Amino acid sequence: MNVIGISGLDNSVAFKRREFPHLDRRDYRIAQGFDAAAALVTDEEVAAAVAEERFTGEKSTGAFPRNAIRYCLEAAGLEPGDVDHIAHGFAFMPMPFYEAGSLEQRRYDEVYAPEVTARRTEDMFSGWGSRFVSVPHHIAHAASAFYLSGFDDALIVVADGMGELESLTVAVGEGDAIRVLRRYSIRQSLGILYSVFTLYLGFEMMMDEYKVMGLAPYGDPGRYREEMRQVITLGDGASYQVPLLAHNAPEEWETHRGALRVLVELFGQPRVPGDAIEDRHRDVAAAVQAGLEAAVFHVLEHFQQASGARRLCMAGGVALNCTVNGLIADQGMFDDIFVQPAAADDGSALGAALHVHRTFGRGERRTRMKMPYWGPDLTEDAIQSALQARRDITARRYDDVGELIRLAAERLAAGQVVAWAQGRLEFGPRALGNRSILGDPRDAKMRDHINELIKQREEFRPFAPAVPLESASEYFEIAEGKERYYPHMLFVAQTRPEHRNRLAAVTHVDGSARLQTVDEEENPRFWALLKQFEQITNLPVLLNTSFNLRGQPIVRDPVGALETFVVSNLDALVIGDYLVTQANATR
Repeated sequence: MNVIGISGLDNSVAFKRREFPHLDRRDYRIAQGFDAAAALVTDEEVAAAVAEERFTGEKSTGAFPRNAIRYCLEAAGLEPGDVDHIAHGFAFMPMPFYEAGSLEQRRYDEVYAPEVTARRTEDMFSGWGSRFVSVPHHIAHAASAFYLSGFDDALIVVADGMGELESLTVAVGEGDAIRVLRRYSIRQSLGILYSVFTLYLGFEMMMDEYKVMGLAPYGDPGRYREEMRQVITLGDGASYQVPLLAHNAPEEWETHRGALRVLVELFGQPRVPGDAIEDRHRDVAAAVQAGLEAAVFHVLEHFQQASGARRLCMAGGVALNCTVNGLIADQGMFDDIFVQPAAADDGSALGAALHVHRTFGRGERRTRMKMPYWGPDLTEDAIQSALQARRDITARRYDDVGELIRLAAERLAAGQVVAWAQGRLEFGPRALGNRSILGDPRDAKMRDHINELIKQREEFRPFAPAVPLESASEYFEIAEGKERYYPHMLFVAQTRPEHRNRLAAVTHVDGSARLQTVDEEENPRFWALLKQFEQITNLPVLLNTSFNLRGQPIVRDPVGALETFVVSNLDALVIGDYLVTQANATR
């Protein structure tokens, strides 16, 4: 059986712009249905998965993922008729209290109704509309984590901004079944809470929450402890409330103006985008991060005790909060944890496909997923064609891959910044060694250099270290047997104190690092580069960040890789078997 899963709501932002034409630009991010993607699940494997943004260049786009769908078919050599089901990671239903002609009813009819997305699939390929299946949003997220975890049973927690009617779902996975234990309403949304603070701090809601996570370690969470009691409260059992969101009048859910007014009363005027970040902003970031951590642990502790579960699966946008994940790992509450690496809504496309494949096909195999290298490949022909089209670069092909890796490692050890593009594109928000920008982690100035001149991003944001799996516990505080948590860059761990000076560019202000472990079997070329760097520097660690510039998605193909390389301040690009430099470079 072949199932294509999709995510996104094609008309969501356009509808809001039409209905509310005079909002602030950032308010149009307050909508459902971003992160459109497509994923293909066959009887053998996850055959392909990619976000639509990688084709259109529009970060986090919710546009119908026609390019991503076409890629999935091409990657598996399938025709449209070979697809048995098309699964969508939303299953909205009309509400009986919607009044005819009301905003809610119009939005349902034009954006949310399953028939809207089903028509898009039928318009793309005749016959697909009749094969369309709607999957409840949090069930799709839950499936994306549980069915790829390798666990026979687990507690499952899905937390995001919102699904159809819920913002957090607790379930248990047993065999092939997912059984919901509790749902929390949108008015209790931890994801929306964190996003409103993101907006207050001058960032993009539903996009820049990771910036707040990165800013939080610079602040003092205790400064606003009393104020946070008016923002989020914990109750008996696993209950909690988010009274902040209750200050939104019905029409203010489009902008969260009511909640933002309360934040102004509690914390002062909001930061204007682009303005300097003050201590007050750092402390607010720390306060909301602490509030999120407290609420998540409150829920986990209750349901772990109630269920007796020793394994945990997590998905949804909140599961991308690496600090929370790292704390859960450190607590030892669970014997094993799995976070699906495309935990945001792009991953709901994968989960929808997995859920439908389980429902209509055979049960899923109980094997833990490895690396999500499911996107478009960098073929030799495509690389050659892209290189030949440019006159502003110099490229040399190396038949001896070992020599290519040695030259790249030497450049990195000499302080150069090298883009690294190999094989198939990663699925999810992290660059995991196939579309990466790499640097020497030993000098904090490298972090500042990449932040300012290449990535053109905020100076407080940390970079991740990549380290061979077998060396990880030597440099980072990882408990024995927990190394398997770290291949997808989704957990923080403390850098060991004796190595913090040598890892200054990848150790955050609180001593933490969002590390990626690299398995020789999973990515032999990237692993070999780390080992070659170790031979030169006696340190098997590299700074790893995504291969893109500010405002861009991660590069997908050779054309995009070369264009990004040329307009950046990168020193070199290793793409496939080629070493590429700027035409006027001295070496």
